[in-house]
Amino acid sequence: MARGIGSWLRNALGQSRIEAETPAVKVTMTTGSLPSGSSKAPDMSPYSRREGVIYRSDHMPPEREAERFYLADDGLPTGYLAHRAGQLVILADGEPEEIVNPRSSRTHRLGLYSFRVRGVTHHAAAVAAGNFSPGATVRLVREPNNEHDSNAIAVYAQHGIRPAGYVNRQNAARLAKRIDAGDELANVVLRGGSAGDESTAPVILVASPAVIAHLRRNL
Repeated sequence: MARGIGSWLRNALGQSRIEAETPAVKVTMTTGSLPSGSSKAPDMSPYSRREGVIYRSDHMPPEREAERFYLADDGLPTGYLAHRAGQLVILADGEPEEIVNPRSSRTHRLGLYSFRVRGVTHHAAAVAAGNFSPGATVRLVREPNNEHDSNAIAVYAQHGIRPAGYVNRQNAARLAKRIDAGDELANVVLRGGSAGDESTAPVILVASPAVIAHLRRNL
């Protein structure tokens, strides 16, 4: 019995000495693997680690947004579109990487209008039939004679024959004025599904063609 205890103590002390002399190894866990043949490191941003979800807390607070996202002297916004967590987000130029809140109360003053398409549950077939994947474009069709809203703007997939929903009232009022005045507008889908997916209400960003082209410069 005494010999057994002595052997156990010697082994334990030896193992402790080995562990003390072994340098610590930092282990980093990732949520995905690299595509075959790819040398690009996986996205390790905080929101990608949380099951591909971007939360409100991931957006810049208003005061930071005012400092980092604005119209430069050339009239173009100080940011760019990038793929993050399965959708497109606007990132402010420079470091650190920070996301512009798509529901910001100030971006419409910069000529950018972001909204979730309304009424998709009533137009599920059109949503499922169209391509509303991030980076796609849609068609905005004015409906001045709409009995529910004279500012109504229907949202169609690029090649859709039926509306997939409508611009929300607040942004419809803003955009209707520009469309009726003959302003040229461009758009890009920030979040949504590809053809066959009706589970996600598309989120659209609308601005002038120059601004959309500028934001898409890194895609």
